[in-house]
Amino acid sequence: MRKIKDLLTRYVHQSWVVVWLCVGIIGGVVLGLVFRVNYFASPLFLVLAGLLILIALFKPIYAMMILALVAGLVMSFVRVATELTGENYVRGFYGLNVVASGRIDGDPETDESGTKFKLIDLKFGSGCVEFGGDDDVGDGADGDAEDDAEICQESSGSVYISAYKKRELMRGDTVVLSGKMSEGFGTYAGYMYRPEILRHLHPEPGDVVLMIRNWFSERITKLIPDAEAKLGLSYLLGMKSGLDDDFSEQLRVVGLTHIVVASGAHLSILVEAARKIFGKVSRFCGLLGATIFILFFMSMVGWTPSILRAGIMAILTLVSWYVGRKIAPLRMILMVAAATLMLNPMFVLNLGWLLSFASYAGIMLLGPKMQKFFYGAKKPDFIGATILTTMAATVMTLPVVLYYYGQVSLISVVANLLILPTLSVAMGLVFLTGVTSGVPFVEVVVSWCATQLLDFHIAVVGFLGEMEQFLVKIEPYQPWVFSIYAGILILLLAPKVVKLREVNNIFGVKFMSGHSKWATTKRQKAVVDAKRGALFTKIGNQIAIAARAGTDPAMNPSLAMVLEKARLANMPKANIERAIARVADKSAAALIEEVYEAYGPGGVGIVIEVATDNKNRTMPEVRHTLDKNGGRMADPGSVMFQFARKGVIEVSEKGDEAMMAALDAGAEDVADEEESTVIYTAASDLMKVRQALIDAGLTVTSAELQYVPTSYVPVEGENAEKLEKLLSAIDDLDDVVNTYTNAE
Repeated sequence: MRKIKDLLTRYVHQSWVVVWLCVGIIGGVVLGLVFRVNYFASPLFLVLAGLLILIALFKPIYAMMILALVAGLVMSFVRVATELTGENYVRGFYGLNVVASGRIDGDPETDESGTKFKLIDLKFGSGCVEFGGDDDVGDGADGDAEDDAEICQESSGSVYISAYKKRELMRGDTVVLSGKMSEGFGTYAGYMYRPEILRHLHPEPGDVVLMIRNWFSERITKLIPDAEAKLGLSYLLGMKSGLDDDFSEQLRVVGLTHIVVASGAHLSILVEAARKIFGKVSRFCGLLGATIFILFFMSMVGWTPSILRAGIMAILTLVSWYVGRKIAPLRMILMVAAATLMLNPMFVLNLGWLLSFASYAGIMLLGPKMQKFFYGAKKPDFIGATILTTMAATVMTLPVVLYYYGQVSLISVVANLLILPTLSVAMGLVFLTGVTSGVPFVEVVVSWCATQLLDFHIAVVGFLGEMEQFLVKIEPYQPWVFSIYAGILILLLAPKVVKLREVNNIFGVKFMSGHSKWATTKRQKAVVDAKRGALFTKIGNQIAIAARAGTDPAMNPSLAMVLEKARLANMPKANIERAIARVADKSAAALIEEVYEAYGPGGVGIVIEVATDNKNRTMPEVRHTLDKNGGRMADPGSVMFQFARKGVIEVSEKGDEAMMAALDAGAEDVADEEESTVIYTAASDLMKVRQALIDAGLTVTSAELQYVPTSYVPVEGENAEKLEKLLSAIDDLDDVVNTYTNAE
């Protein structure tokens, strides 16, 4: 009982409050819709939820996390009750002829059977219909469909409309319909089949972003043939309503439906381009420019559930990039899922929302496990990465696809391998076609290139789409398919994944990769150093200097840290003892520690730690190496302000478990690297946090004080090559102990 009490009263990081709040919101939405909980409509419940959150934040112990969970449940129940109230009102019209008005949400889809669209901001009764200015009065209507003008009832929810006439309807238009209300499906509260459109109003000045999109689309369709243009526009802007029904079916057969829906993949391609373009000015410009681009893109495509998910995640990722941190994928999923469900609880029934989150979870959670299984510590090549990404997304979305469609394609990996590598190129060419429209010769060349690539995509889909023998079919809407997630959960929670092959370095030395690719170069360099004994010499000098404060590691934390570093580098015990013995014979007294500041190619800052017995020798060597390789010495303090002295601990475990253990141990920040988790602490807390991590069962592979950048400088192209050569040359100097840079 005492152990349980100690656990419940143990303090945890305040971020746990957010985690459990999000879990409560997601669980509450599911429970609220399943059991139709509609008695939490009072806003006073939101006040109660707010108080529970404040209490949990004020005293963040394990026992208080139940308050955050309850707060999430209450908040979701309030939101669900509001939605169910509107849905129940619509249900009262089932089987009746009604007059309804509302606003068209999303792009209407027009085919041979007519126009289909989603209607929101519902109002029932002609008394609510008040159009100002010119409006389009439907055939056979005089503008007053009903005499009961006093009837006007607003309702939340949405209604799916399947119209029997083709009309020039646009997103954001207001329409008045007269027809029979039927039972809804999915996220729709009701369904009207072939209603009569009494009135139709284009708002003035209208959706400006939509007007820009349509104008840009017209420029593209003038230069690219119809079928290719529709595919290109679906890539670039998610405009899939114009695609041929047979082609859409072939996309579904080969598992490529996601490429014609504006989603996270499309947005990430565009955002990365925007970040690099604006980031050349400054890091803040990169954040601001890319964020504006995200919001503009979302406005063009429409605020669909999948694009909302992608947009919010993209903005959170940009913010974390700007501040130099990372958000754990599981936390990201929980936060964005909770946020979108608070916007509209019915998203949990939306197929696009479910597939979007399942695909992202597969790539970010299952993908790394699969990579570790097949490749061990080695990074896969482009083709291997594409196969793993496709497999991870396919496996995670498999239960949802089987439940709704009752079939899954076995050749989706092949189709994705043929299409995805050139998807970004196709998007770029389609975009350039619209930009260069009207420019002689250039428009012809660009549009021809775009057409040829889109023709290739159509040919691939057409060829593979005929192979229905590769479809696995079952009866749809079988709940048992979700048991597949049980196996996936076991895989994700497994503490260790068996590798098909082990990829270790020669001496088993592991070095943290840090926040940038330069640390990876440093780790690879360290293996070479260890091979020729230079690393042992450098560590020996550090031991000798640290031992001057006492030869007992228990009483000398600095010595304990260096000895741990020596142990992880497999430094022979005899070498360690000789280094400590240098204190007794006074040879270590001549060693001094110096820190030099420098600038590298591209204006990056460099901090160089040395241990030398003759600084008159070391300083010129460092200066000469810098000058020879495109760097220069800097005045004291001119670079150091961009760095902070931090404790840096690396553990072999990854995922939320490692992150939570680190935060609970008192870490300031946690970074999830490719092969490990890197933990940052205050300099004075390094040994305390290290011991807490060991006590928590984590495998600490390194723990030392480092100069950690507080801001980063992007380096690309020729400057990147020069910087890598410079850092390698500095590390080759015998007296250099460590080098740090803020290059990104």
